[in-house]
Amino acid sequence: MPNPRKPNNILDMHGARRKHRHGEKGSELQVTEKIGRAPAWLSAGAKKEWARITKIMNKYDVFRVTDLQVLIMYCVRASAFNENPESFKAGDIAQLRFLCNELGLTPVSRSKLPGTTKNKSDEFSDF
Repeated sequence: MPNPRKPNNILDMHGARRKHRHGEKGSELQVTEKIGRAPAWLSAGAKKEWARITKIMNKYDVFRVTDLQVLIMYCVRASAFNENPESFKAGDIAQLRFLCNELGLTPVSRSKLPGTTKNKSDEFSDF
């Protein structure tokens, strides 16, 4: 399976962007709206996780409204794990790990976020 396509801002950081492959600068979708309040229908545990994560991630300007579905799934799975970790099976843990990776909540996935380098201290140590 091929590696996923790198975002244009990552290509720009590494000087690897090519006009004939990736288009002109500024041609990609720009989403600037940050994530706000949790949906009202989330459980209390999921809302608590939402508040914890969005506070940290909005501070570092990482999440956008385009990430809502992944964030909702993460909060639901994380709250279920926090409430009863013994009931989590391997598939449930795999789902939670995948969602953490998608949102940049693991050390490896954070290292791939724009603006992070190996020389910086871990800005996400608030977790």
